[in-house]
Amino acid sequence: MYKSEVLHSKEDEKTMDLQGWATLENLTQTSFKDAALSVIAGYVGQINNNYYGYNPEQTEYTTFYYQRRNTLMQQRNQHRNVVKAGNQASSQERVGDNLIYRLPYKTTLAAKQKKQISLVEASGVEARKGYEFYNHGFNNGGRVQKTPIYNISGSQAISSDNPRSVESRIRFSNSRETGLGEALPAGTIRVYTKDKLGRSQFIGEEQISHIAGGSDMSIKIGEAFDITVKPTLKSAENISKKITEYEMDFDLRNASKKEVTIRLYQKLNGYSYDYKFLSESQTGENKDANWRYCDIAIPAEGKSELNFKVREDRTR
Repeated sequence: MYKSEVLHSKEDEKTMDLQGWATLENLTQTSFKDAALSVIAGYVGQINNNYYGYNPEQTEYTTFYYQRRNTLMQQRNQHRNVVKAGNQASSQERVGDNLIYRLPYKTTLAAKQKKQISLVEASGVEARKGYEFYNHGFNNGGRVQKTPIYNISGSQAISSDNPRSVESRIRFSNSRETGLGEALPAGTIRVYTKDKLGRSQFIGEEQISHIAGGSDMSIKIGEAFDITVKPTLKSAENISKKITEYEMDFDLRNASKKEVTIRLYQKLNGYSYDYKFLSESQTGENKDANWRYCDIAIPAEGKSELNFKVREDRTR
């Protein structure tokens, strides 16, 4: 099991120190003295997991299917942690399509003992804290309903009086240029920061999959309860049977003592429909066919607004 401890600098929040640990557990009744150990990172195929729990010689799924399904879900890019995949080779030895980490010194592992061994270490890695908000569809994300509006296609548009907290994230790259230059094995990233007394305080953790070197990451570590967004559907007008115009308002509030910038994502259905933004109070841009985003600055103890009107064309 891999676990990395990230110490995020309090002074400028532009660098971090990373310490990665491998957790070794001896489940046997035998002790191993001065053992030379290696740790393999990667997805090692086995008969069961290659068939996702289905045995071609049988006609039924085993209970392992559900275990494997859950594992695969954990291994995917949860919470959009990987922004851009990397293309830098690791310095570790490659065995098949896996990486092998040879521990630099011998260790003794007693029967039933669990211990941690340092695996990856880097200091002064470029990093910054950021905030993100995801609005799914032209609604409030499916939370508390108020005055449902249905368009002709049958989809439901919803508004709410309830503001929602933004996601708190640590953004960094494991590229050589930023000071890390190493692939990260799947495991848990725990993030700490310094308080006013210089003590390290835990501020969040996240599961990651195996991440290639040179990747850009945005690790979700929690939510900021005092930085909120309230989406409101102002109108949904059916221009024709297959064309609807939506107008959305976003009320952004910052109850902290420093200015923040929120990257607000609006979910589209661009693989099926066409969209044209008729007006925007702040200009956004498309990440891909399904997401449009805008960076919005909010002053300390202040507020900002975003308004847009978009036409959804379902004729194709």
